[in-house]
Amino acid sequence: MTSVTPEIKGGMDDATGLYRYVYELDRNMFAQDGLYKVQVRSTDEAGNLSENIDEVDDNGNVTTPEKYQCTLSFVIDNVDPEFKQITGLEKKRYREDSHEINFAVADTYGLARVSVLSGETVVAEYLCAAEIDALGGETKLAANQKPMPDELTLESVSGDVMLQGGKSAQTITFVAVDKAGNTYTTGSADQKPLGFHQKVTISTNGFVLYIHNTWAVVLTVVALAAIAFGVWYGVSKKKKREGAAS
Repeated sequence: MTSVTPEIKGGMDDATGLYRYVYELDRNMFAQDGLYKVQVRSTDEAGNLSENIDEVDDNGNVTTPEKYQCTLSFVIDNVDPEFKQITGLEKKRYREDSHEINFAVADTYGLARVSVLSGETVVAEYLCAAEIDALGGETKLAANQKPMPDELTLESVSGDVMLQGGKSAQTITFVAVDKAGNTYTTGSADQKPLGFHQKVTISTNGFVLYIHNTWAVVLTVVALAAIAFGVWYGVSKKKKREGAAS
């Protein structure tokens, strides 16, 4: 705990007749990331003490009634969330109608939202309690939205997402936003690459899987070119023999 003498500004409030004061603290005191708690204790000229320190019990639980609680605490956070694990995207092609993928993401001070996108479409989205409240409660959640597990929101969130198959390849993107607004988007140039295929094809149609297999298409073209060359060479050689015979 650090004790400081702040700069005090203020005076009598003409509307109420009470003295009001503004305590200004140097912003450099909060330059480092971390959880801060500001406690103010002041004494007037008559010796009356005023403070914003809430009472706590032996276990550290605040016992001051909620309406009287006034301890000021906040977090300075400039660090992006981090995806710890992404599984289910180890291959580029899956012969399935639908395919499940999994992720685990962590943040030091709390996650606000985790989204999984296929192209521009949000396939699934996990929201913290504050985000849900901002939408109007759980009854306002869309079919692809769900609450984060309460016990995990301060450290990490794990989720399972089902991707539906289609006729074209899908570009899968994971986006995590923490409560300070820091964002991690997989595939971004300023983020470290993760070990998964961002572009995948999910289908039970063999032709769809084939046309999205670059090497298979290249080898087919090479094989067809070789066959065409062989046919041309054979026909040319035959014509030369026939010409020589005549």
